[in-house]
Amino acid sequence: GDDFFNPAAGSAGCRDVDCVLSSAEMLEFIEARGYSSLAAAPVVEPDIEPPFSTLAAGGSFTYAAPGASGGHADFVFRQAARELFGIDVPAGPLPWVAGRNADLQELSLEHGGATVLRFCRAYGFRNIQNVVRRVKNGRSPYHFVELMACPGGCANGGGQPRPPPLEAPSRAAAVERRLVEPDETSECAPLDQPCVQAMYGEGGFLEGGPLGPSAQQHLLTQFHAVDATSVNPLAIKW
Repeated sequence: GDDFFNPAAGSAGCRDVDCVLSSAEMLEFIEARGYSSLAAAPVVEPDIEPPFSTLAAGGSFTYAAPGASGGHADFVFRQAARELFGIDVPAGPLPWVAGRNADLQELSLEHGGATVLRFCRAYGFRNIQNVVRRVKNGRSPYHFVELMACPGGCANGGGQPRPPPLEAPSRAAAVERRLVEPDETSECAPLDQPCVQAMYGEGGFLEGGPLGPSAQQHLLTQFHAVDATSVNPLAIKW
């Protein structure tokens, strides 16, 4: 379809996504070439330093945000607190509070004796349905909701290498703990990364900042309603 087609990129246009390679497929690719693990496979050093380097100016390793799903909700929460209320949220894991289950979590910001921001992370279809139902009924207290179909987030996604069935929940939890554990790296806000500043700076690919014309053209999308059509299951050709 045309959902990932960018007609503005030249006369012929281009696709935003050419290929998607999951970690499970990558593991199969490595094993098919006779290697038992990723660590056993040879490493080919690039001729030039990658643009998205994890080295800070001082030479220390950095990370943008912890978590099994990229820390996007954490980033939005920190930026909203700073831009809307002038509050710099301290570095480190944010105090997400589990709701009815571990895959439904809430985070709030208190300011002036009132709750001024309320965020939600809902993973898995059952939690997503409950949150969407509250939004439709006008009973949602949230200012921002992060939805993911995979229970447990990306660490438990369908494209990840598959552990034995009984080990799947504990394996996903172990990955989550490892990603949020402090180590020798230092935290660096995404917008403070040198490569990001270069893209948003003068002459960069996204010159003008996160909300500038170039960023809106290349990074934002438009949502449209899809009309439901009734299809006779017997008429479907497989």
